[in-house]
Amino acid sequence: MVFPQIHTLPLTDLTEVMRDRTIIGVIGEATQVETFRTNFAREARTKLDAVEPHFSLSLDEMQMPDTQGMTLTPLEDADRDLMIEWRSLYELEALNETPEKALEIATKDVDRYIKRDSHRVLFHNGTPVCTTGFNATYQNCVQIGGVFTPPNLRNKGYARAAVALHLKEAQSKGADMAILFSASEAAARPYMSIGFRQIGEFTLMIFDEPTVIHV
Repeated sequence: MVFPQIHTLPLTDLTEVMRDRTIIGVIGEATQVETFRTNFAREARTKLDAVEPHFSLSLDEMQMPDTQGMTLTPLEDADRDLMIEWRSLYELEALNETPEKALEIATKDVDRYIKRDSHRVLFHNGTPVCTTGFNATYQNCVQIGGVFTPPNLRNKGYARAAVALHLKEAQSKGADMAILFSASEAAARPYMSIGFRQIGEFTLMIFDEPTVIHV
């Protein structure tokens, strides 16, 4: 997977780096991904090609939502089979995976998240209702990912509660900044309600199959 950081890098240098590389996609700031696509992957077929709004939040400005009756626990405290089922649905909805591939990825992801202690489950009155996690952490900043609420439990404020509680936990450990990428501005409304503001756009470009860069 390519994560371009090419604000100043000459494309001649990038050509040397990418020649004959096999890659599965490109993820990054929207204009940089488009530069990469134009020069190296114009003909590549994609299964996911989405430009998403990019948001950030200074944690000292976070507005806590109502979390009465809710608790956030490590992923390992929830039923593993249910977490795999939810993660499979996430892969189907967000990343356009096939059911078989989604289940394979979900199983590996859940076990990896448990080992890393990176993801959490929100319980409401003892019932699991939502997941959230940190895809990455760097110094004092966390990147939110893996937020998923089952279809029958949506529009009840669970996503914003899960994210806010996890960020509060991270803040207690020294974090002071959070970022996330959302499928759309509409999907980001729960996050905006706790203080997130858009700072740019982020592209997810995943190829149909591994692709060799011929330049």
